[in-house]
Amino acid sequence: MEMIFLNGLAIFLGGIIGHKFRKYVSEKISNSVIKVVALNIIIIGLKEALNYRNGMLNLAYLVVGVIIGEAIDLDERLKKMGGYIQKKFTKGQEGVAKGFVVSTIIFCVGSMAILGPLEIALKNNNEILTMKSIMDRISAIIFAASYGIGVVFSGIMVVIYQFIIYIFGTAISTLVTPDIIQDISSVGGVVLLALGTTIVFGERNIKVSNMLPAIFLPILYSLILRLI
Repeated sequence: MEMIFLNGLAIFLGGIIGHKFRKYVSEKISNSVIKVVALNIIIIGLKEALNYRNGMLNLAYLVVGVIIGEAIDLDERLKKMGGYIQKKFTKGQEGVAKGFVVSTIIFCVGSMAILGPLEIALKNNNEILTMKSIMDRISAIIFAASYGIGVVFSGIMVVIYQFIIYIFGTAISTLVTPDIIQDISSVGGVVLLALGTTIVFGERNIKVSNMLPAIFLPILYSLILRLI
């Protein structure tokens, strides 16, 4: 379980490093690097999204998930949290809220963010989360150099998110089958694809954060099937 906290620490340290070197990197270079990273996120998301068992079931997860996300307006809540951080800790630096929201989604969405804590809960295996921590530190440096100190605070959200999954995993170990993990990864891939697209082309009408509830619906669906 210690690896969950080390993952958050890796993001925190990477964010600090990226923020410190931010003044040495021009806005043009930062924008170019962030677009390249976003394109890679699109590729990863597409790869994950295409690894589905049932396309119509995936669509149902996403539609219901977006409805839930819009109903509670998760996107606005995350932005408000980022805005609070910007106001409280950063003396109004621009881009802090955006950096917090974007990096939180990137670090929390994807099979490794879900499988890592589950592997610890079910098998006491830290391998996936160790690899994720290394990748997240590098990504945090890149994103903090572009978006600023807001990336640092996403490490806190990662710890909370992955700790909840760890606790959840220990409680429902019998429900987390390989098929369910495949569904979670595929739905998460669509969310990553949407995120990468918004970074490259602008946010416009896609509220990626409101898609996040869809990632957990395969587990809920599995539970319902067992109860009926």
